[in-house]
Amino acid sequence: MQQAIRVYGKARNRLRLDASRYRGLGLSGTRLKDWWVSRKAGSIIWFEMYLLAFFGFARDIVGLPSSVTYLFDLINTFLFVAILVRGKYDNKGRYYPYAIGWILLFLFTTAIGALIAGNRAILYLWGFRNTFRTYVFFVCCVALLGVQDIPRIVLFFKRLFFVNIALCILEYGMGYSGDFIGGSFGMQQGGNSYLNLLFIISLALYINEYLSHRTSLFMLVTVLLLCCFVIAIAELKAFFFELPAMVALAVFLERPTARSMILLVVMVLGVAVGLFAMQIFFSEYGINFYTSGAVMKYMGDSGYTNTGDLSRLNAVRRITHMFFERDPLKLLFGFGLGNCSGSNFAVLTSWFYNHYSALHYMWFSDANVYLETGLIGLFFFESFFVLIFIISRLKRYKNPDLRVAVNCVSIIAPMAIYLSVYDGSMTLEAGYMAYLFFAIPFILDKYRRPCTAAAKDVSEKSIVGGAPARALRSGEGWSPCES
Repeated sequence: MQQAIRVYGKARNRLRLDASRYRGLGLSGTRLKDWWVSRKAGSIIWFEMYLLAFFGFARDIVGLPSSVTYLFDLINTFLFVAILVRGKYDNKGRYYPYAIGWILLFLFTTAIGALIAGNRAILYLWGFRNTFRTYVFFVCCVALLGVQDIPRIVLFFKRLFFVNIALCILEYGMGYSGDFIGGSFGMQQGGNSYLNLLFIISLALYINEYLSHRTSLFMLVTVLLLCCFVIAIAELKAFFFELPAMVALAVFLERPTARSMILLVVMVLGVAVGLFAMQIFFSEYGINFYTSGAVMKYMGDSGYTNTGDLSRLNAVRRITHMFFERDPLKLLFGFGLGNCSGSNFAVLTSWFYNHYSALHYMWFSDANVYLETGLIGLFFFESFFVLIFIISRLKRYKNPDLRVAVNCVSIIAPMAIYLSVYDGSMTLEAGYMAYLFFAIPFILDKYRRPCTAAAKDVSEKSIVGGAPARALRSGEGWSPCES
């Protein structure tokens, strides 16, 4: 009994210590009642992220079964139900209801579409899993993660970037190339779509850190050169559109400075080096591919595989012409959530997929969502990224590291619209990486308060780029003070 009392006392003192530490960061004391429990639940989210980062590589190297992906669904379901049942987690930022309301409206329209189409219940649930799993993950991140997790998110992606650079070089040495180079995401075809999203997030971080004087020009150039090599061996042709778009967004989000001009020069040189590297490894996708108009043919009416399937630029138009042109209800609500889904299990495979899978519509998020939920569903799906962008721009933070994190959200959100057209990553497990970042403005909003003198003193400290691990764990220097 005495030992139990001592353990309880230590735990209570530790909680008090952590609570006082977070109050110094401007966090409301009433919101720390369930901090210990939510921290444990938050660690499960981090387990998900590490599993996402390495399950593909483990699957292809050590034979981990592909069914491990269903573990994400079990974890997200468990966490979401825990949030609903316990009702003790902090979901009450000012902007959180807008995001939840948008998701619920989207879900409501899919229910109407299902009633019109006459969905089988099991297909509707499977379609919900495929389309709404990223939203469930987003809700769990906002409810269960805290301000102390934001620097951890930044460091997680930085470290994962360099791990993937090493693994991509290893895979190239093993004889893989093109679509089969996916770094830690595995060596199966399509793994480079995960890699592409990781590079978008990582470059957004380093670009914003450079503009905010949080990293050096040498580090930025090093990261860009490593990217150029990997995009060449992994055949990531979209990189040459993505890099200028990200640089343009980053420069637009901050006041023009000398670093902005240097960044533009580095971007131009980076594109040139990348095109030269691509010419070496894949001569058909060199400079002529982008200057002769072949790139538009590649993304246009010839189809993704030149066999009459959908392509990135014509998917929505062709779907409208083939299926919706003479049916206004289908145009608005689609075939019904889940009624175009496919699976390895026959019971979860729709009639539509059995007859039209050759169109490869599941390779593109916008095409898949449009088929199942119509124009209304596609509007809600794409406009969610616009909502995230708007909310990320509503507040600015004095702490430069916080500003870097939020500015990254402002870049990743528009890029997510582009990715929904370019590939299927926004409706795959890969999307969890983006939605983890989307949660950042909402996490900070939970702890919103004007800066006090004490909070300003704390926020002047920086933990990114060489701070001690103790400060990282405690969240020191990450006061969510508004400017």
